[in-house]
Amino acid sequence: HASKLERMIESILSVEDVILKNLRATTTRSQEAHVRKLGAVRREQREEVLQLELRHERRVKELEEAVAEARAQAAHALVQHDAVVAAMAELEDKVRTATRQRLCEAEVEYEARAAGLQRELERLRQELGRMQGEGL
Repeated sequence: HASKLERMIESILSVEDVILKNLRATTTRSQEAHVRKLGAVRREQREEVLQLELRHERRVKELEEAVAEARAQAAHALVQHDAVVAAMAELEDKVRTATRQRLCEAEVEYEARAAGLQRELERLRQELGRMQGEGL
């Protein structure tokens, strides 16, 4: 593809070629050699410009690829973060549920032990009452 700069250079070179043809008809050999030298210098400059433009295009492409890669990594990290947050919320819910369940179980155990101790206390009181009644 021809860049705008390349087309401008081509246009300048074609004008230069017309000028060279006209000069050849009217100039001496030394002037002609000088004009050819100028043409060669212009062609070298054109090559340098094209090389710089190619390097610039490559660099832009590399940077665009790097940006795309960074965006992909950021998106992946965000997905991983969301998954971790969801897993932590699920774990927290399980811990709460297990804790509530254990507290309920502990309350049932406590009430059963308390009822058992209450029965034991009643039995001991009755036994003490019998002993006192028997006069011991």
